[in-house]
This record gives sequence, structure tokens and C-alpha cells, in this order.
Amino acid sequence: MPLRDLPGPVFYVAAALVGLAWSAVATAALRRLPRGLPLLRPGPTCPRCEAKLGGLDLVPIVSFLVGRGRARCCGARLDLSPLLLELSCVAAAIGLVPVTLRSLEPWSPLHRAAFVYLASAALAHALLVAAFIDARHAYLPDAITLGGALLGVCTAGLRGQDLHASLVGACVGFFVTALPFVYGPRMFGARPGLGLGDAKLMILAGAWLGARGALVALGLGAVQGLLAFGIARAVGRKILVPEEVRDEVGGQPALPFGPFLVLGVLERLFLGPALDAFAGVGWPPW
Repeated sequence: MPLRDLPGPVFYVAAALVGLAWSAVATAALRRLPRGLPLLRPGPTCPRCEAKLGGLDLVPIVSFLVGRGRARCCGARLDLSPLLLELSCVAAAIGLVPVTLRSLEPWSPLHRAAFVYLASAALAHALLVAAFIDARHAYLPDAITLGGALLGVCTAGLRGQDLHASLVGACVGFFVTALPFVYGPRMFGARPGLGLGDAKLMILAGAWLGARGALVALGLGAVQGLLAFGIARAVGRKILVPEEVRDEVGGQPALPFGPFLVLGVLERLFLGPALDAFAGVGWPPW
């Protein structure tokens, strides 16, 4: 069945369901990856009392609303982070529908449209999980960064991207961040400006977006990160450094860069080549 034969609303309903399904996995990853736990086993438990969950408690967003922000098993107040992540996953899933439709011809087979959409959704949702984890723990899991980069390279041809461009993008993404901001400062005894996880995240960005897209995403992330840091300092808001990296930054105010880099990658994913044109002309063809 060609893409044009399917009514438009069907795409959005299916996307909302995809977003809900992904959000359940995303919240599990948010809790388990920083603790080094398997993603699927043991089964879902209450974040407060560790009681096993089932039924309505497993439905993303709805479970929070029905319980009015409290766990139904023990009555403890729930953290807002999982709810925000679930809402972000659903919003991203729905927002990717027009992005996918614009990237394909109307006569494209439906199975190809589904693959391109699901690949983009997997990327967006994995990035959202990475952003939430990095904001809280200053940690970007290799399962997301390097695993996502490998998936990007392996699916390049099926997504309509040249394999060479994907590989070059991954290399450029890593070296443009690792050399000047991670390894370079260490050679001179200075504190690195970025963590190695940020460089790995740029491998993922390059594998999916190519070198040009990765550089655009990096620029967007840097600008937005600096703006957020400056505004926070200007209004006198205390910048809380995650406990895991307080010794590394020597008590100096710092913000994890991962969430802003994720924001840049998502902006490039959603807005596409328009951002490349805005960023400048005369880019190399990769």
C-alpha cells in the first residue's frame, strides 16, 4: 500500500500509541540504567516501596494522573521526572509524523515509511532518556550513545543516508569534541570542558545526521547551554552540580552539557536541512 492511500489521522493515532509504548520503556531506562540494572528484569516495581506493579500502574501518564501524583501501593509522592519524560516521548512521537511524511514521496511503500518513522522515533526517545539521565546523574550511558551510533550506521542505507556519510559523520562528531574539549585539556593539566560521554553522544549525532548535521547540533547545543548558564547566574538561581561529578568540577558551578546537546540533535532532526542552510553555506558534501 502506498503512503498516500492511508488517511492522515491514522498516522497520528498510531504515533500516539508508539509514544506511549516507548515512554514505558523510557521510564524503566531512566530508573535502571544509572543503577546498572537490566532494563526488563526484574519486573516493574514502585520507585518508593519496591512493590511489584501491574495493571493500571503500568500505563504511562494515566497511572500518574489516576494516582494524583502518588503511588497507589504506598501513597508516596512520585517524582515528576518520569511523567515529564513520558509526555516528552508522546510529543516527540506525534511530532515526527509530519517530519517523516515530508521526507518521503507520496507513493513510497507503507512499510518503508513505517521503518523510517520507527527509526527516527527510536533515536528521539533514546535521546530523551539520555538527557534526563545526564541532567540528574551527569552520566550518559554507553548503551544509548554507542548503541545508538551503531544502530545509526547499520540503518543508514534503509533511512536513505549514504553509509560513507554516516561513518564520516560519526568520526567527525567524536574528534571535533574529544580532541579540543576532553583529551586536549588533560594533556595540559586543565579540567576538560566536556565529558567523554558528550563526545560519544556526538558519535551518535554524526552517525544519524552526518557531519554537517552533527556540527549544527553541536553549535545549537553550545549556544543554548551558554544561554541557560548565563540566565541562571544572572537571576541568581543556584546551579546544582550532580553529586557524581562535584569532585571533578572542584565545586565550581557547572551544567551537564548532554541535555543541551540532545536538544540540538532533536532540533536538527525535526527541522532538518533548514537549520543547515541557516547555519551557513559552502559545507562539504558529507
